[in-house]
Amino acid sequence: MSNISKLLGERIKSLRKEYGWSQEDLANRAGIARSFMGEIERGQASATVESLDKIATAFEIPIEDIFKGLQTSSESKYSLLIDRANDLSTENLKAVLDFLETLYRLKTK
Repeated sequence: MSNISKLLGERIKSLRKEYGWSQEDLANRAGIARSFMGEIERGQASATVESLDKIATAFEIPIEDIFKGLQTSSESKYSLLIDRANDLSTENLKAVLDFLETLYRLKTK
């Protein structure tokens, strides 16, 4: 399946766990077969707009909220890098930037 299916499945699983529900709980509330819900969460099946609407209704959230926070792996890496950099002191941040500059120079030789 596509990367977006996997990301969407991870997001639905994360929401489900936030609610403290099992797959079966969510499937029952959404009126979707539990096996299909499992496939969606694993990214093995593409969720239809109709099934996403049912899932959003079960969570009592707008359908667009299901897509909040979806990031590709490269976006996720950049976000992690920025989060980590924000936690560094000015001195440590300068050291990291110096290291990256050195690494860049070595790569472009």
